[in-house]
Amino acid sequence: MGTNVLQARILTGSFRGEEVLIPRIPIIPNDLPFKFRRLPFPVMVAFAMTINKSQGQTLCKGLHSKNSLQSPNVKLNVLQCNINGISTSKSKVKLDEILSLADSKGANIICLQETKLKPNHLFKVKGFKILRKDRPSADGGGGLLTLIKDLSFDEIDTPSTTHTELQAFKIHLPNQRPLTIVNTYHPPQKPGPELDLVSHLLDPNILILGDFNSKHQSWGCSLNNTEGSILST
Repeated sequence: MGTNVLQARILTGSFRGEEVLIPRIPIIPNDLPFKFRRLPFPVMVAFAMTINKSQGQTLCKGLHSKNSLQSPNVKLNVLQCNINGISTSKSKVKLDEILSLADSKGANIICLQETKLKPNHLFKVKGFKILRKDRPSADGGGGLLTLIKDLSFDEIDTPSTTHTELQAFKIHLPNQRPLTIVNTYHPPQKPGPELDLVSHLLDPNILILGDFNSKHQSWGCSLNNTEGSILST
């Protein structure tokens, strides 16, 4: 892009792929009761990122649901998303986009639901320690994954559940009480969620997040379902 000419490539049509030069010529319309001068193509360089989401969720309900916990000593950013599968090389593009977003937001922890990983899938991410809980059954969906960067933590055993998938760990922060984080996925059209099973973990220093498939007007949904009513009480 120069001062007086714009170099571009045609993306569609019979001339797709050809490069063209578009001059930036001042335009003075003569069909108006007044005259003005304008210069076309006010173009700026821009970058965009597309993330494949599922179940009709928007980004504001997924990747932008970022919790920031701050103290005088530590700022902890937690990013969570229902990723809807990272078991294939094609679907791992979504993980690359999430890692890029986490880096730009300074996220120390990434909690993912519906990874759809099976025990025979190898999984590593440079710079992150990984906590992983695959769904043991052969049916699709499910699976939890947490990526933790530059933090000390201990994994916590969670009780077995009928439907709700749970993954819990305790983060050790300097000069503070440990913070317990519970990563959760509850399938739609299943009874629950069974959060009463983690009641022994409940204290003021806990963060429970994930995809509950729970709808309630208390948090902006247009309707209520059984799971939402359970969480709202």
